[in-house]
Amino acid sequence: MSILATNVGFQYPGAGRWTLKDINLKVEPGEVVNIVGRNGTGKTTLLKLLAGIHPPTKGKIETRGRVAYMDQSASEMMSPGLTIAEQLKVAGDGQKLTDQLRRFEVGLDTRLTEFMGHLSGGQRQIVALLCTLISAKTLCLDEFASALDPRSASVAHAILSDAVALEDVAIVFVAHGSDWFEKFRIHQL
Repeated sequence: MSILATNVGFQYPGAGRWTLKDINLKVEPGEVVNIVGRNGTGKTTLLKLLAGIHPPTKGKIETRGRVAYMDQSASEMMSPGLTIAEQLKVAGDGQKLTDQLRRFEVGLDTRLTEFMGHLSGGQRQIVALLCTLISAKTLCLDEFASALDPRSASVAHAILSDAVALEDVAIVFVAHGSDWFEKFRIHQL
């Protein structure tokens, strides 16, 4: 089990109503779950609860390993003063990440001495994703690919598909308009 949420509820301080109530969700390693619902139903809040950013007001969340939360601004966590190679080393296994950059033909493997601050937002997002995959067993992705161009989104999806195929990572996500995400288990809020 990667994540087990049991009777989870959340109420923002001072709010008169529950944002989430009686949520039960089990996600296994290698599984991908799409959280769907109308605007304001608590999709982002649920991802943040699962990632441990907010504690649940009631109920219990159990996780296996590190859970990472990433949204479309995840690349802002990357240090603009580091080179790509330095950023990869900070994340962990720099050689493994460099090999993945080569494999997915992002074009960044030939620019390892370039500073992160010189990369496009989409390129930084790909580096952020690879760095996160080194240490996280579960990814909570909140509209992660919404700001990526089609090529970068395709690369991100290939990286994620690879990690899921190895049953090494579980993914819980919120996404609109992505064919890649539509084939996975749906959890309706």
